[in-house]
Amino acid sequence: MIQTAIKETQDAYMPNAQRKQQYLAIYADIARENDTLLSYLVQLSNRRKTAALLSARMERRNNVAAHATAAFSRWRDAGSKNVTSNTGGTNSGDSDDDDNIVRE
Repeated sequence: MIQTAIKETQDAYMPNAQRKQQYLAIYADIARENDTLLSYLVQLSNRRKTAALLSARMERRNNVAAHATAAFSRWRDAGSKNVTSNTGGTNSGDSDDDDNIVRE
């Protein structure tokens, strides 16, 4: 279509000012079609990206058993540390008070 318009403008007998106007009109049409094509390409690209994002899935492993085992191990270790700290020291706390009560 554009090539035909340019060829017809070249072949036609018209003053240079009118020929220039025709060429500028053809150029404006080309620029408008370029903008339309560019927006269409951007829309297609965005559609592909959106489709890719929507179809993508995060593969997430379900490690509930591993987390539960780790939490239980931490709980057991904390409990064993608490037991050893209560029984491992000198008996200057509660047992002295019990001895005093019995003697009186």
